[in-house]
Amino acid sequence: MTEKEFIMITDVNSPYRDHLFSTLNHKLKKKNIAFKVYFMKSESKIRRWNNSLFKKNYKYMISNGLSFSLGMHEFHYNLDIIKYIFKNRKKSLFIIGGSWNSPTTLIISLLIQFKIFNKNNFYLWSESNYKSFIFKNSIIDFLRKFIFSKFVKFVVPSEMAIKSVKLILKTDKKINFFLLPNIVNEKKFTPEPSKIKYNKIIAFWPARLHENSKGIINFLKKVKKLILNNPNFRILIAGDGPDKNKINTFIKVNGLNKSVRLLGYLKENEIIKKYNESDFFLLPSLRDPCPLSVIEALWMSKPLLISDHCGNINEALISSTNGFSFDPKNSLSVETGLINMLKLPKNKLREFGHASRLIAKQKFKSDECIDNFLKKIKGI
Repeated sequence: MTEKEFIMITDVNSPYRDHLFSTLNHKLKKKNIAFKVYFMKSESKIRRWNNSLFKKNYKYMISNGLSFSLGMHEFHYNLDIIKYIFKNRKKSLFIIGGSWNSPTTLIISLLIQFKIFNKNNFYLWSESNYKSFIFKNSIIDFLRKFIFSKFVKFVVPSEMAIKSVKLILKTDKKINFFLLPNIVNEKKFTPEPSKIKYNKIIAFWPARLHENSKGIINFLKKVKKLILNNPNFRILIAGDGPDKNKINTFIKVNGLNKSVRLLGYLKENEIIKKYNESDFFLLPSLRDPCPLSVIEALWMSKPLLISDHCGNINEALISSTNGFSFDPKNSLSVETGLINMLKLPKNKLREFGHASRLIAKQKFKSDECIDNFLKKIKGI
């Protein structure tokens, strides 16, 4: 029977984390350490996932706590999780994930402050992206800093997250960071030649249809003339969300319906098919902490045209080698980025794609990422 436990506390039961959790479970089992995930809630009101389709290769529990929503944000209060941590506090290590502003995370931070919980056994999992902060005022800044300051160890996926945590804590002092990149199952995301031959340039854009974060209308508005002046250019947007009707109306009113298609929600195998059929990956987000789709695109050998607000841009993009970036709020920057991509011939696009897959192999191999992470965790 294992004595040590490694517990991941996170907000909702998202299928996109299954590969990460399964890989952690596999690696920790070899070290005779039990791995468990404790979800604050079974599902999200603002996301529609059919979790029954995803087999979980790790042990997990789902809290029966309370949740409430304010706009597009969900907050969780989980007394059962607090009790579980208290019961297992001496033999376990805990990674506290999900949104930093959930009441459950606040309570944990207070119990650390009052030394009821040993701060050395806790890691705050932060995908913070200072370019994606939604609220910027003194009260929110104070509360965010208060919670973060109770932790001495931070699990982060990127350079952007490291910089963001330092900005939150308002310090340049040494902080204990543990790099855990977002990963995807590279065995599934393998490029294959498309059976369909197109004489067009196709951009694939997987995104939730939420304007304030993904900036669909923001992007299309800035490049409308470019799209209309390039009749062989197509944009395929895969995803669903609360702003679907508004985005669809914008596309029709602006005469973009021949060039821009909303594909709706696609299953994973359908997503992979669209990657194979496309020429480059597009993600002009206004706010995107650390998008997994960027890592998918790298493994699928796609050139990247992405916003510099994407949290993993520093790891994923080498400008003019595997793609281009732009400031999504600057019209000239957006236009220049798209022009640079559209003027590349097909053979150059393939060259950029090969560079993307090489970056994936260098930085995002699942086994290597998890091994490197666990090597730095004391007590494992």
